[in-house]
Order: sequence, then C-alpha cells, then structure tokens
Amino acid sequence: HLNTTFKALAHPVRRAIIEICNEKPTKVCDLQKQFMISPQDLSYHLKILKEAHLILKVKENVDSFYICEPADYGNSVGGRKNYQ
Repeated sequence: HLNTTFKALAHPVRRAIIEICNEKPTKVCDLQKQFMISPQDLSYHLKILKEAHLILKVKENVDSFYICEPADYGNSVGGRKNYQ
C-alpha cells in the first residue's frame, strides 16, 4: 500500500489535485479547467489517486465530486495506525 501511495504522490498534477480536492468537493469539469492536460490524462491521474485511497468519488444526484481522504493519507505514509 505504501508504494501505491508514493507513486500517486510522485506526480505534480496528482499532488495539485489532492490540494484542490482537500479544499472542497470538486467536479471533474472544474479539475479539467485547472490543468492543461487531456481528459484521458486527467482520468488516469484520478484513477491512480483513487487506487491509492487518497481521493473518493462521491455522487450527489446527477453530479460527481472528488474529495480527499486525509485520514487514509496519514495511515498510508506511516501514520500511527500502521504501528499499532
């Protein structure tokens, strides 16, 4: 799990996505406006972050939002839970 987390954090776009989603739930279209990358590349970065349990996709009616999973982030990179 640790390697997956570090891989996800290795790319600057993914770190920026985490920062944005940490501030507020964010739609894919809003993320797309932030970066000069293709929709396919954005989807790839979101997939990597979801697989590392750093973000969640939350559906609300017809909209989908991405939010951070800060609790799991702490556990993934050596948080207290790993040492109990």
